[in-house]
Amino acid sequence: MNAYSTLPPCLDDTSSLDRAPSKLVNQPHNQSNLIQHSRKWFLQTHSSAFIESALAPAKYALFQLLGATVLQIFHCPSSPSYTTSAKIGAFGGIVVTTFYLMLYLTGNASHYSTWAQNEDDVNDLRRPGQSVMMLAHEMLYSTLASIIGCMGYTMTGPLPVSVPIHAFSGCVGPVVFLFSLFVIVGTVLGIAKAQKKLLDWYAGY
Repeated sequence: MNAYSTLPPCLDDTSSLDRAPSKLVNQPHNQSNLIQHSRKWFLQTHSSAFIESALAPAKYALFQLLGATVLQIFHCPSSPSYTTSAKIGAFGGIVVTTFYLMLYLTGNASHYSTWAQNEDDVNDLRRPGQSVMMLAHEMLYSTLASIIGCMGYTMTGPLPVSVPIHAFSGCVGPVVFLFSLFVIVGTVLGIAKAQKKLLDWYAGY
């Protein structure tokens, strides 16, 4: 004969045993959601920086080419060739981009939040000062990339290159690019406006 009519409370509570497997099953699911959320947050937060870094060598090579074009237009005796300018700009852009990514990935989160807040404040300004600051930054970074590219090309290339000439090319490259962009956009808008007026005149005629 059983002395106990019922089991002790500690053994009779089977609801906790029923919930335990569900917790074990939900734990990997929660970890998967956390990983997916972290990955999504990382891509949304840092994707623009990585895209800009991937395009930086081509951008600085273009700036060097535009600066070299200006020197050749004015028949500068020490004007570099387009091939050398492109190599110097690309090499300097790779070094600057690598250094930037190292600082970006190893920096403190507080520095990133402050930097992001400052960038948002600058982007919210609708005034000419914003464009001037962005142009000044691009000129500075392009000049730095040109100097680094000249140093690397001198150590690995067959002939030494002129650092001041290439630094000047890198400095004026962003200005020439911005001016060319304004000319192209203005030309396209002018052609579209003239075409619209011609169509309106033809429809009225």
